[in-house]
Amino acid sequence: MPAALRGRPPRALLAALCLLPAAAAAAPGDALQAFFDRVRGLSAEFEQEVRDGEGRLLTVAAGELQLLRPDRFRWRYRSPEPLLLVADGADFWSYDPLLEQATVTPLEQALRGAPLAMLLRRGDVRGAFRVAREFARDGLAWTALEPRGESAVSGLEVGLRGGALARLRFTDALSQKVRLRFHEVRINPPLRPADFAYRPPAGADVLGAPTP
Repeated sequence: MPAALRGRPPRALLAALCLLPAAAAAAPGDALQAFFDRVRGLSAEFEQEVRDGEGRLLTVAAGELQLLRPDRFRWRYRSPEPLLLVADGADFWSYDPLLEQATVTPLEQALRGAPLAMLLRRGDVRGAFRVAREFARDGLAWTALEPRGESAVSGLEVGLRGGALARLRFTDALSQKVRLRFHEVRINPPLRPADFAYRPPAGADVLGAPTP
Protein backbone atom coordinates (compact mmCIF):
# COMPACT_ATOMS: atom_id res chain seq x y z
CA MET A 1 0.00 0.00 0.00
CA PRO A 2 1.39 3.44 -0.87
CA ALA A 3 2.57 5.37 2.15
CA ALA A 4 0.12 8.17 1.37
CA LEU A 5 -2.82 5.79 1.90
CA ARG A 6 -1.61 4.13 5.08
CA GLY A 7 -3.88 4.85 8.02
CA ARG A 8 -6.73 6.08 5.82
CA PRO A 9 -10.11 4.36 6.13
CA PRO A 10 -11.43 2.50 3.06
CA ARG A 11 -13.49 4.69 0.75
CA ALA A 12 -16.76 2.83 1.50
CA LEU A 13 -16.23 3.24 5.23
CA LEU A 14 -15.40 6.90 4.80
CA ALA A 15 -18.64 7.42 2.86
CA ALA A 16 -20.63 5.66 5.57
CA LEU A 17 -19.06 7.81 8.28
CA CYS A 18 -20.00 10.92 6.35
CA LEU A 19 -23.63 9.78 6.35
CA LEU A 20 -23.81 9.08 10.08
CA PRO A 21 -24.65 12.60 11.26
CA ALA A 22 -27.63 12.82 8.89
CA ALA A 23 -28.90 9.36 9.84
CA ALA A 24 -28.58 10.03 13.55
CA ALA A 25 -30.22 13.46 13.49
CA ALA A 26 -33.67 13.41 15.08
CA ALA A 27 -36.49 15.21 13.32
CA PRO A 28 -38.80 17.45 15.38
CA GLY A 29 -41.45 15.31 17.04
CA ASP A 30 -39.53 12.03 16.75
CA ALA A 31 -39.48 11.44 20.53
CA LEU A 32 -43.21 12.00 20.82
CA GLN A 33 -43.88 9.81 17.80
CA ALA A 34 -41.77 7.03 19.32
CA PHE A 35 -44.07 7.13 22.36
CA PHE A 36 -47.17 6.77 20.17
CA ASP A 37 -45.59 4.00 18.11
CA ARG A 38 -45.05 1.77 21.13
CA VAL A 39 -48.29 2.52 22.99
CA ARG A 40 -51.31 0.37 22.17
CA GLY A 41 -52.95 0.98 25.54
CA LEU A 42 -52.34 2.91 28.71
CA SER A 43 -53.61 3.25 32.26
CA ALA A 44 -52.80 5.98 34.76
CA GLU A 45 -53.91 8.11 37.67
CA PHE A 46 -54.28 11.80 36.90
CA GLU A 47 -54.59 15.19 38.56
CA GLN A 48 -56.19 18.03 36.64
CA GLU A 49 -55.96 21.76 37.23
CA VAL A 50 -57.95 24.40 35.32
CA ARG A 51 -57.18 28.12 35.41
CA ASP A 52 -58.86 31.04 33.67
CA GLY A 53 -57.15 33.34 31.20
CA GLU A 54 -55.85 35.49 34.06
CA GLY A 55 -54.29 32.52 35.81
CA ARG A 56 -56.87 32.21 38.58
CA LEU A 57 -57.45 28.66 39.75
CA LEU A 58 -60.94 27.41 38.85
CA THR A 59 -60.97 23.70 39.64
CA VAL A 60 -58.75 20.86 40.82
CA ALA A 61 -59.79 17.30 40.01
CA ALA A 62 -58.38 13.79 40.21
CA GLY A 63 -59.20 10.38 38.85
CA GLU A 64 -58.04 7.51 36.69
CA LEU A 65 -57.99 6.61 33.03
CA GLN A 66 -57.56 3.64 30.76
CA LEU A 67 -57.30 3.85 26.99
CA LEU A 68 -56.98 1.37 24.17
CA ARG A 69 -56.11 2.86 20.83
CA PRO A 70 -57.61 3.88 18.50
CA ASP A 71 -61.16 4.35 19.80
CA ARG A 72 -61.66 3.24 23.41
CA PHE A 73 -61.09 4.93 26.73
CA ARG A 74 -62.51 5.23 30.24
CA TRP A 75 -61.90 8.51 32.08
CA ARG A 76 -63.23 8.54 35.62
CA TYR A 77 -63.24 11.62 37.86
CA ARG A 78 -63.29 10.77 41.56
CA SER A 79 -63.10 14.35 42.84
CA PRO A 80 -64.31 17.00 43.36
CA GLU A 81 -67.46 15.25 42.03
CA PRO A 82 -67.79 11.84 40.36
CA LEU A 83 -68.10 11.78 36.57
CA LEU A 84 -67.52 8.94 34.11
CA LEU A 85 -66.54 9.40 30.46
CA VAL A 86 -66.40 6.31 28.22
CA ALA A 87 -65.62 5.73 24.56
CA ASP A 88 -66.74 2.22 23.57
CA GLY A 89 -65.53 2.24 19.98
CA ALA A 90 -68.70 3.72 18.48
CA ASP A 91 -70.15 6.13 21.04
CA PHE A 92 -69.02 8.57 23.68
CA TRP A 93 -70.83 8.27 27.02
CA SER A 94 -70.89 10.78 29.85
CA TYR A 95 -72.51 9.65 33.12
CA ASP A 96 -73.13 11.89 36.12
CA PRO A 97 -73.91 9.70 39.17
CA LEU A 98 -75.21 12.65 41.20
CA LEU A 99 -77.80 13.51 38.57
CA GLU A 100 -78.24 9.87 37.53
CA GLN A 101 -78.03 11.10 33.95
CA ALA A 102 -76.17 9.67 30.94
CA THR A 103 -75.49 11.43 27.64
CA VAL A 104 -74.44 9.56 24.51
CA THR A 105 -72.90 11.09 21.37
CA PRO A 106 -71.33 9.52 18.27
CA LEU A 107 -67.66 9.08 19.10
CA GLU A 108 -66.28 10.81 16.01
CA GLN A 109 -68.40 13.87 16.71
CA ALA A 110 -67.48 13.99 20.41
CA LEU A 111 -63.73 13.73 19.86
CA ARG A 112 -63.45 16.11 16.92
CA GLY A 113 -60.65 18.49 17.84
CA ALA A 114 -60.41 17.20 21.43
CA PRO A 115 -56.95 16.76 23.00
CA LEU A 116 -57.73 13.18 23.99
CA ALA A 117 -58.12 12.37 20.30
CA MET A 118 -54.38 12.91 19.95
CA LEU A 119 -53.68 10.16 22.49
CA LEU A 120 -55.96 7.79 20.60
CA ARG A 121 -54.97 8.50 17.02
CA ARG A 122 -52.76 6.18 15.00
CA GLY A 123 -50.16 7.11 12.44
CA ASP A 124 -47.85 10.11 12.50
CA VAL A 125 -49.00 12.71 15.01
CA ARG A 126 -47.44 15.32 12.73
CA GLY A 127 -50.24 14.70 10.25
CA ALA A 128 -52.68 16.50 12.56
CA PHE A 129 -50.25 18.76 14.42
CA ARG A 130 -47.31 20.95 13.57
CA VAL A 131 -44.36 20.62 15.94
CA ALA A 132 -43.82 24.19 17.16
CA ARG A 133 -40.83 23.43 19.38
CA GLU A 134 -39.20 20.90 21.67
CA PHE A 135 -37.68 21.79 25.04
CA ALA A 136 -36.64 20.33 28.39
CA ARG A 137 -38.15 21.54 31.66
CA ASP A 138 -38.68 20.06 35.13
CA GLY A 139 -36.91 16.85 34.09
CA LEU A 140 -39.34 16.28 31.21
CA ALA A 141 -38.96 16.24 27.44
CA TRP A 142 -41.67 18.56 26.08
CA THR A 143 -43.16 18.80 22.60
CA ALA A 144 -45.29 21.85 21.78
CA LEU A 145 -47.88 21.20 19.07
CA GLU A 146 -50.17 23.40 17.00
CA PRO A 147 -53.30 21.89 15.35
CA ARG A 148 -53.20 21.88 11.56
CA GLY A 149 -56.99 22.01 11.23
CA GLU A 150 -60.13 22.59 13.25
CA SER A 151 -59.52 22.02 16.95
CA ALA A 152 -61.08 22.78 20.32
CA VAL A 153 -57.65 23.50 21.80
CA SER A 154 -54.56 25.58 21.19
CA GLY A 155 -51.12 25.60 22.68
CA LEU A 156 -51.03 21.84 23.21
CA GLU A 157 -47.91 20.58 25.01
CA VAL A 158 -47.00 16.97 25.85
CA GLY A 159 -44.39 16.16 28.47
CA LEU A 160 -42.64 12.77 28.56
CA ARG A 161 -40.46 11.31 31.29
CA GLY A 162 -38.31 8.38 30.24
CA GLY A 163 -40.44 7.99 27.11
CA ALA A 164 -43.70 7.72 29.12
CA LEU A 165 -46.56 10.23 29.36
CA ALA A 166 -46.18 12.54 32.35
CA ARG A 167 -47.90 15.88 31.54
CA LEU A 168 -50.46 17.33 29.14
CA ARG A 169 -51.17 21.06 28.89
CA PHE A 170 -53.50 22.97 26.60
CA THR A 171 -55.72 26.02 26.29
CA ASP A 172 -59.36 25.26 25.55
CA ALA A 173 -61.96 27.14 23.48
CA LEU A 174 -62.86 29.27 26.53
CA SER A 175 -59.20 30.35 26.95
CA GLN A 176 -58.99 28.20 30.09
CA LYS A 177 -55.61 26.64 30.76
CA VAL A 178 -55.85 22.93 31.52
CA ARG A 179 -52.92 21.10 33.15
CA LEU A 180 -52.87 17.33 33.60
CA ARG A 181 -50.31 15.35 35.60
CA PHE A 182 -50.13 11.59 35.15
CA HIS A 183 -48.66 9.08 37.57
CA GLU A 184 -48.78 5.32 38.14
CA VAL A 185 -48.56 5.12 34.34
CA ARG A 186 -48.66 1.64 32.82
CA ILE A 187 -47.85 1.18 29.15
CA ASN A 188 -49.70 -1.57 27.27
CA PRO A 189 -51.52 -3.14 30.24
CA PRO A 190 -53.73 -6.17 29.47
CA LEU A 191 -56.79 -4.27 28.21
CA ARG A 192 -59.40 -5.63 25.79
CA PRO A 193 -62.08 -3.85 23.72
CA ALA A 194 -64.73 -5.58 25.85
CA ASP A 195 -63.38 -3.78 28.92
CA PHE A 196 -64.81 -0.54 27.53
CA ALA A 197 -68.36 -1.72 26.92
CA TYR A 198 -70.81 0.56 28.71
CA ARG A 199 -74.47 0.48 29.71
CA PRO A 200 -76.04 3.19 31.92
CA PRO A 201 -77.28 2.06 35.33
CA ALA A 202 -80.91 1.01 35.55
CA GLY A 203 -83.17 3.99 36.12
CA ALA A 204 -80.74 6.58 34.74
CA ASP A 205 -82.03 9.25 32.38
CA VAL A 206 -80.41 8.82 28.95
CA LEU A 207 -80.03 11.76 26.59
CA GLY A 208 -79.38 10.70 22.99
CA ALA A 209 -79.38 7.27 21.43
CA PRO A 210 -76.43 4.88 21.05
CA THR A 211 -75.25 3.85 17.61
CA PRO A 212 -77.33 0.87 16.37
